[in-house]
Amino acid sequence: MANRKSRKAKKASAGRGQSPLPERPKFRAAPIGLRLIAFILDLLVVTLPTNVIWFQAYGNDAPGAATSGSVPWLATLVLPVYEIGLVAFFGATLGKLVVGLRVVEYLTEKNTTLRQNVTRFCVKWVIPLQVLSFMLPGTAGEITGMLSALAAVAVFVSAFSNPLRRGFHDRLAQTMVRRKQLPV
Repeated sequence: MANRKSRKAKKASAGRGQSPLPERPKFRAAPIGLRLIAFILDLLVVTLPTNVIWFQAYGNDAPGAATSGSVPWLATLVLPVYEIGLVAFFGATLGKLVVGLRVVEYLTEKNTTLRQNVTRFCVKWVIPLQVLSFMLPGTAGEITGMLSALAAVAVFVSAFSNPLRRGFHDRLAQTMVRRKQLPV
């Protein structure tokens, strides 16, 4: 009898505007243009220094050196530390900080967890394909690199299909990029 009453009470409270599911966030999503600018800034922050260091150490004979537009594998190793680490500690990468964006949990607006940051990164960068493209010789490496680039473009384009501009990487990680709130 007590169970029946508690079920009725739950149904009655749900009918009064109290949803058992959390509400959607009330903040504005980050515009795609700002996200693209942040992405480009992040690529520059990671690839320029790693290329300079790499070529200073090895010159043009470096294993995995940048050829036909690819990035040395050193940048592939630095990128996860850069993105996952900065988002974990500051809620944003340097590119996102410059344009005033922040990565948050989708429903709570709280800081993201390490698991969410790793998920976002792996889906966004398709790491296995990217690393593999540097290890495979000739045409196989080029094809793998192109598939990785296409996957990255698909992740970016997926944000257009979502009203809150959440790409595949944000949806799988239950995160969202929004404008950073300024202190009042």
